[in-house]
Amino acid sequence: MAHEVVKRVGTRAYRYSVESYRDPASGKVRGRWTYLGRVDGDAAPRRRGAEASAATRERLLEALERLLEREDFAQIGADDIAAEAGVAHGTFYRHFRNKRDALIAAFNRAKAEVERTRPSFEAPLGSLADERLRVRRWVESALGSPLGRPGFLRAWYATQAGDAELSELRRARRAETAAAFVAYLGLLNLAGLAHIERPERLAKTLLTLFDGVFRAAVLDLPQIDAETIAGACDVFERAIF
Repeated sequence: MAHEVVKRVGTRAYRYSVESYRDPASGKVRGRWTYLGRVDGDAAPRRRGAEASAATRERLLEALERLLEREDFAQIGADDIAAEAGVAHGTFYRHFRNKRDALIAAFNRAKAEVERTRPSFEAPLGSLADERLRVRRWVESALGSPLGRPGFLRAWYATQAGDAELSELRRARRAETAAAFVAYLGLLNLAGLAHIERPERLAKTLLTLFDGVFRAAVLDLPQIDAETIAGACDVFERAIF
């Protein structure tokens, strides 16, 4: 599928059509550029460098996510990502050292998107009904997050399995989540909203269950159905309250 790209050289802008195709020799996805002509008048104001750079970085990350829904991460190169994004090969290296660096950036971006909508365990406590709802919404938002990008998340799990640094990064982030969860359970006890004898053990058990469901969704299943998500919510709610 072809898309149009505008490239600037100095103060002038030129239009190209970029079409993705699979190289019969290598099997990789590449881009075929066709010159369409000069952009007359520059109707749109030129964005400043920082804004344009950020937009290009986003295009590269979005291109990587699209490719991962069609290809294994091991088969994707920096040139494939650049072609999919409709930018020159060298542009990729202005933003990322390598494809691993881009994958980490894509993961951090996805994580930030989820956290913007996920209820926080650090917010002030409400009524018992409020806290039951908070727990259910946290589980629902977390388990629902992989559904739109299973290929990307499969690549993340597969890559970190053989990468000590990424595995340590995941363990550190999981430890942060566990600490926040334990603190939340302790606050529920203090408020009389729950009576949990060993918050640390319960938090570890529930998060391990959560990880199992999440991994199954990413690695084995096409999606988590509503019944599975509701069941996970029930387990969390009954175990805590």
